[in-house]
Amino acid sequence: MSNNDFESRLEILERTVNRYRLIATCMGCALLVLIGMAATGAKDVSEEIRAKKIVIVDDRGENAIFLGADKQGGDLAVFRDRHPVVLIESQADGGRLLLKGNYGQPSVDLSAGPSGGQLSLVDKNGKMHSVSAETLK
Repeated sequence: MSNNDFESRLEILERTVNRYRLIATCMGCALLVLIGMAATGAKDVSEEIRAKKIVIVDDRGENAIFLGADKQGGDLAVFRDRHPVVLIESQADGGRLLLKGNYGQPSVDLSAGPSGGQLSLVDKNGKMHSVSAETLK
């Protein structure tokens, strides 16, 4: 091998090494930028969500939770098999908590109004038993 061939091959090798060094440096900088973006992006959290209603659906696309607002205030409904089993409502004269069994049969109804509170329980035969602040006087 002649001296000129050796020198030309050495020049090509040096240019290739320099090219790879530049590519490796650029890739390292890009990796550092991506790591920096990922580290700061995870900390961004909204302080509040503002909406008139929020619906959360299950894996089948059916309503699982409904959270809404109207003129009387806010309402929350939790669903099971398309039937609401927990209802929390604001009403014109107070609030209401309604717990239902399977397929929507009322079981517990707790409400508050201007004359006081009322608790209604439904037994297994469907008969309602109620007690209120008025009946306890």
